[in-house]
Amino acid sequence: MNGVDFDRQVIFNYLIDGEVFILKHKDPKSKFGIRYSVIDSLDVDTLYNVQAMSDNTKVVMGIKLDVETNRPISYFIRKNKNADFYL
Repeated sequence: MNGVDFDRQVIFNYLIDGEVFILKHKDPKSKFGIRYSVIDSLDVDTLYNVQAMSDNTKVVMGIKLDVETNRPISYFIRKNKNADFYL
């Protein structure tokens, strides 16, 4: 996929889902040493929640947040992508 096709996919996902998750991979074979992939927003495990963790973080709808700044740290992606809870 070239850059224009990737941009179209990002815009399309944003218009449909209202959010876009882009994963950055290190790839030494790539011209610039990195490549990107778009993760479907339905693959984020929104049922996973943890109130308070020992490292001053919490998990809300599959997103690990810093409690003080409320900024995302990481995302939890469902392993079983065949089970669709949204139909």
